[in-house]
Amino acid sequence: MPITFSCQDADDFITVKYAGKITGDDLIAAWKAFLEDEKFTPGNNYFIDVSDADLSKLTGKGLHDYVAYLEQFIAAQGQGVTVRKSAIYAPDTLAYGIARMYDALGIDTAKSIRVFKDKQDAINWLGNNAS
Repeated sequence: MPITFSCQDADDFITVKYAGKITGDDLIAAWKAFLEDEKFTPGNNYFIDVSDADLSKLTGKGLHDYVAYLEQFIAAQGQGVTVRKSAIYAPDTLAYGIARMYDALGIDTAKSIRVFKDKQDAINWLGNNAS
């Protein structure tokens, strides 16, 4: 699968790694499987690494549909689903631009999102509780 989720005990966040060609359908399928799994617990920080992703097949509609899915999921869960922070590591120009579009579209998903070109800056921001 082009999108994987992992958490190491030392991390205070879940790492989401995108690799290879990613489409809107890939985003929805991966996040749906993760969020709707019985082991999912809300309230996590996320480090989203798109450094190895090819986002050239991710359309505006695909991105919009993904955000719509997240908004529906959060609304269905009520107050029980909160995400503290999502740091998107996107060193590539195309990935950075798409991540910024996601940030703009995702304003209603109850997330605090920042996009970074530097991996360590993203990780440091996740560890800073002051936002």
